[in-house]
Amino acid sequence: MRRAYDRFVRIRGDPRQIAMGLTLGVFLGASPLFGFQLLLAVLIAALLRWNKIAAAMGTLISNPIREKLRERSSRLKERIRAKVASRE
Repeated sequence: MRRAYDRFVRIRGDPRQIAMGLTLGVFLGASPLFGFQLLLAVLIAALLRWNKIAAAMGTLISNPIREKLRERSSRLKERIRAKVASRE
């Protein structure tokens, strides 16, 4: 992770392309395309000639938020299943 951070901080290129890549990554990272955000962000960034590293890192920025929501959702599902099972 440290290496990825160092590489992200030292990105070379046009600031606009870096910003567009990062924006694309954050946008796709918040989408419900679980497992495909990173791949899709890099592919789209390559097609649009935006920064691929920034796009990849952008998907990782928003993932912890989604993971927390997924964790809470699965805890809620378990509670509901336990209540349904206790009533039977």
